[in-house]
Amino acid sequence: MTDPNLELHGIDAPLEAEIVLRAGPFEAIFEPTRAYLRRVRIHGVESVRVVYLHARAPDWSTVVPAVSNLESSIGQDRFELTWTGLHRKGEINFEWKGTLTGTAEGITYRCEGVALSEFKTNRTGMCALIPREFQGLPATIRHPDETESAITMPTTVSPTEPVRLARSIELGGVKLTFEGDVYGAEDQRNWSDASFKAYSMRGRGGAAYTLMKGEKLTHSLRIEASKTEAPGPAAVSKAGSPLLGARLDNDHDDIGNLPVDFFRVELPAGEDEARHLLDHARGSGRPLQIVAPHGGKAPDTRDHETLILMNAKERPSSSTSAWLGAGAFSEFNMGRHEAKGFDGLEVTVTPQVH
Repeated sequence: MTDPNLELHGIDAPLEAEIVLRAGPFEAIFEPTRAYLRRVRIHGVESVRVVYLHARAPDWSTVVPAVSNLESSIGQDRFELTWTGLHRKGEINFEWKGTLTGTAEGITYRCEGVALSEFKTNRTGMCALIPREFQGLPATIRHPDETESAITMPTTVSPTEPVRLARSIELGGVKLTFEGDVYGAEDQRNWSDASFKAYSMRGRGGAAYTLMKGEKLTHSLRIEASKTEAPGPAAVSKAGSPLLGARLDNDHDDIGNLPVDFFRVELPAGEDEARHLLDHARGSGRPLQIVAPHGGKAPDTRDHETLILMNAKERPSSSTSAWLGAGAFSEFNMGRHEAKGFDGLEVTVTPQVH
């Protein structure tokens, strides 16, 4: 049986009680189990969703820290916390000292770490998630050469990084200043996460890089209220409840009473097997999504049936409704496509926090 803590939080132990922090106009939550700074609010408005340090293996698996030696001094209008984080799994072996301070002027999250052995990583360093509610807002980016550029945070899901080569980002009433590396920000909505993730750009390009034994890393983020007037984040409209479907993979299960809105039928390559499965699905009386076998013959469809062709280029004329099956949304959004004439698009997403 899968540990529910592992399913919900990515660790196989219960989370420790959260620590509520306040300083001037700032409110936040500190999660001791993983040293996450969460839900940073300025004058009651969420400005940063989470700040954390993770180590990512060459396969992009995440090694979360084991946190120890937590000490805190929390007053009515100030706070200071220190701790030790250790990422150790497989070849990953990285230790760091964390410091979190807050006053009425701002909050600083700082990590000073060292590689305890040589290892390859796709990304080891501090990250900060900016809420998706900042979409459509103007932002000022300060670069390492002290020049500035003005951008608008994308409203549609951006296939490219909206922020690159940043030392600071100012938008929606908050200023984020990074030290220790140059930062970029990617659109996490590509992976169904409702945020923009600011991260250290070392190793950007997909290939793993090597941290040498004894190599030191120091990253920090300063969170301040913006000194310039700017529109704040707006509420994002939420879609209604999605239809619930089930995949049908055999021709003998009793499916008449299943509480679903439709069935997804992935046809096998054999014509007889495909015909039996499709007849069984049609007997349910439910709308169907029919996935044609790759390179195989696509069946004629009826009313309330949608044909899905994976990675096809042209819509078949024999179907009443035909969608392009394009695989993972992030890959589709970031790629180039030549498909024409389809009535819809099917993509897959994996709900996960990046």
